[in-house]
Amino acid sequence: ETGDQDILVASASGSPKFVVTNSGNVGIGTTGPGARLEVAFPNTMVGFRLRNTTVNQASVDITTGSDHGRIILRNSSGGTGINLIASGDSYFMNGNVGIGTTSPLANLHVVGQCVTGDTLLPIRRRRKRKKSDDDSDDDLWDYFFCRIDQVLPGDEVLTLNEVTGALTYSKINKLMDMGIQDVYEITTKSGHTITTTKEHPYLVLIDQVKPQNQLDQSSINQISNSQGGYQHA
Repeated sequence: ETGDQDILVASASGSPKFVVTNSGNVGIGTTGPGARLEVAFPNTMVGFRLRNTTVNQASVDITTGSDHGRIILRNSSGGTGINLIASGDSYFMNGNVGIGTTSPLANLHVVGQCVTGDTLLPIRRRRKRKKSDDDSDDDLWDYFFCRIDQVLPGDEVLTLNEVTGALTYSKINKLMDMGIQDVYEITTKSGHTITTTKEHPYLVLIDQVKPQNQLDQSSINQISNSQGGYQHA
């Protein structure tokens, strides 16, 4: 073909399925590819799959959702090993990795709900001894305040059950280092302080809440030096 016509068009039932334009772009599922290779497909389909035929169902899938792109690395049974979804903000810049931020300041910079490593948690830790007939359940635990960066898997932290309103102990499965983040120091009316990211939610008594325009520097102070953050799960 010459002029403005496409070099190659492959159709099925009168509908173009494969196009090579006169500019050299290749389109699959589209007659107007805007890149060297453009694949157009409905939300329910995988747009691109790279698969090793000798390793069962292991593959790399590239697809899209209704409002985001997605890369899925599947294991040999076809299950999802790694799922990268572009519905948030994650960036790789100059060797730094940013999750939730476009400007990572360290090798790993995560913006999320966490507190600094020196935050004290009310926990209980099971004692390393056999239970005797005279032991009550409380005799099997040590109760104390522990820095969050020193808690151990299996420790239990005192948490609020938002359904019942009761304080209960919940098991900590693991500790996640959230990297370097900007943090803020919050001071309560009773004088207690906590250093936390701005995304971390907190419960307060409604009748004691100040409107945002009444908050001053003595209420919330940004810490100029970013600190490492931790989150338990």
